[in-house]
Amino acid sequence: PNGENVMCEIFDIGIEMNAYEEKLNKLLKLSKNAVELTPRDKTFANSLIEFFLANHTLSFKQWASVDKLAARFEKAEPIYGDFDAVHVMFQLAGEKLKFPKVRLLSKEEVFVQLTFRKDTRLIELHRDGWKGHGKRKFIGWIKDNVIVPYAAGSITEDISDLLQEFAYNPQQVAQAMAAKLEACAYCGKALSDPTSKKYGYGATCANNWGLEYKR
Repeated sequence: PNGENVMCEIFDIGIEMNAYEEKLNKLLKLSKNAVELTPRDKTFANSLIEFFLANHTLSFKQWASVDKLAARFEKAEPIYGDFDAVHVMFQLAGEKLKFPKVRLLSKEEVFVQLTFRKDTRLIELHRDGWKGHGKRKFIGWIKDNVIVPYAAGSITEDISDLLQEFAYNPQQVAQAMAAKLEACAYCGKALSDPTSKKYGYGATCANNWGLEYKR
């Protein structure tokens, strides 16, 4: 009415429909794969699905959560060897230790910690936070011989290679770290005994984890 030129944004219904269809597909995939999530994430995923069924829509933050949960399945990587033997080690240690942990060092010198949660039978993955390398960060978990990242990019190729190598030969990986740091991969304490340096762990950790240890 004032004679001013007004710019009108063209609304492309086709683009919007395709974007919404992609969101729905992710939500559908999430509903099918929710059983593979950790208990906490499974509860969260089910709440998102129930909210959508009741309201036929989700908020911007809720759709972002769907993207984050769905990305974990897309970026999940199977253990190419067999992690069952390592899982047995954690179970044996769990009978004597409250939170069995393994500390590893990658080729790019990133510290990675594996922590066994007896209540969920999951192996949680953290990086850094040891030997003065900043604050420890949660990056994902190992479940049913699958490496699942917490978020896209949280598990780098370097860390993935370390986990695959540990699954294939845990003793060799522990020995390699001990040779470099002179520290036990299982308790983190310094190794001074020649036999402990040879194995990469001491007699106490060998007993806790069911590992070979011969003087």
